[in-house]
Amino acid sequence: MIEGRYLVTNAHVVWPYDHVRVVFPDGSEHIDAPVIDLDLMVDLAVIGPLETDTDPVDLVDGEELSIGSEVFLVGYPGEVEEYPQPAITRGLISRLRQWESAGMTFFQTDAAVAGGQSGGVLVNNNAEVIGISGLSFSEAAFGLVTSAADVRSRIEGIIVGEDVDGLGQRRLASGGGRRTFTTILGEEEQSRLYVINEPVGTDLRIFVGSRSDEVLAFIASAAVGSVAALLTDPYAFFPEELWGGDTVIVPDGTATVTTTIDSPYFLLLSRFPSEGEPFFSDTANPVRVQVDSNHGLAAYTDPDDGRRITVGETIKANMDFPLDEDQFAIQLEEGDTVSIAVETIAFDALMTVSSSIAGLGDLAVDDDSGGGLFGLNPKLTFSAPYSGRFFIGVSDLNVSDVGGYSLTVSEASPEAAPGR
Repeated sequence: MIEGRYLVTNAHVVWPYDHVRVVFPDGSEHIDAPVIDLDLMVDLAVIGPLETDTDPVDLVDGEELSIGSEVFLVGYPGEVEEYPQPAITRGLISRLRQWESAGMTFFQTDAAVAGGQSGGVLVNNNAEVIGISGLSFSEAAFGLVTSAADVRSRIEGIIVGEDVDGLGQRRLASGGGRRTFTTILGEEEQSRLYVINEPVGTDLRIFVGSRSDEVLAFIASAAVGSVAALLTDPYAFFPEELWGGDTVIVPDGTATVTTTIDSPYFLLLSRFPSEGEPFFSDTANPVRVQVDSNHGLAAYTDPDDGRRITVGETIKANMDFPLDEDQFAIQLEEGDTVSIAVETIAFDALMTVSSSIAGLGDLAVDDDSGGGLFGLNPKLTFSAPYSGRFFIGVSDLNVSDVGGYSLTVSEASPEAAPGR
């Protein structure tokens, strides 16, 4: 907790909630603490202000500490108790790592990070907070801790209402919505997301119908990302490893699902073209979908769907929910060669370049060639085989994480293209 009675934690700890439960080591409890906002680019969240007598701490600059300096991780790793006590782990600063484009420094420490450590702190020998923990590095789970010196200004910006991550408003709807409606899946919006906010134990009965056989529809938990019900699935596209243990498969388009997690659920509708046809086409026919539900479905408009990017441009975007996939349109002339790169610390990004011409499909795919903080950023060089529109797809390889990223398209030498 910092000055002003605000709590600082990781965005992935509180997403997708607007209010959270906060417990202090002395047993004091805040049932409905407000989440002010998230910084989805660097995985920060600010909660509060809280009515508490707990003393705040200062965030200090520890980047001048020598490699090998003793530090301590404080948090709640592996904690399952209702009123937990913090745990402390001793370690050393192994090295500093830089995310240069974001201006962020990370302490790498040999103190291992376990689940539950997220949102904890790294302190020096003087018990001063020098970092916010939340990431781990390599299979050994070495701690990777965001430098407090680099996040102070971002935290202050969140408190005063600034859009510090440059992503605008990305919160899921907290209620309301329609029960019966018709929607159109077309060229600009291939997918539609609807948020369901109901208590645990609620029976959701949803029907999805269309005259087209190109509609994929499923219900999933926003917090977990596992599929609760698969309503329609053209060409058996959906991989079984994404199904939850209790997934309901209902090929007739009607499903009843009981909510088991205190989290928003969502209904995702996606248009999948006929076999051999491109996902995105200048001549694609719109698909009409009818939805009937016994509870309100609040539409969420993904600001990244259908965005356009040009050569020489960098844009910020976001994986808004588990299983999200963003598509960006770019116009190129035959022979144009571009370098395309994604940077993120939030998820393991997969990038594709696809065509709007039938039969061509994905023209380029990359996972980890861009390196980055974890060595997981995609980067590729692409040379346009014809003049026209292409689509850059960005998704999470693990289909479970959310968070911000940057997408950059820059001019490249034709000699850098694969096969040259």
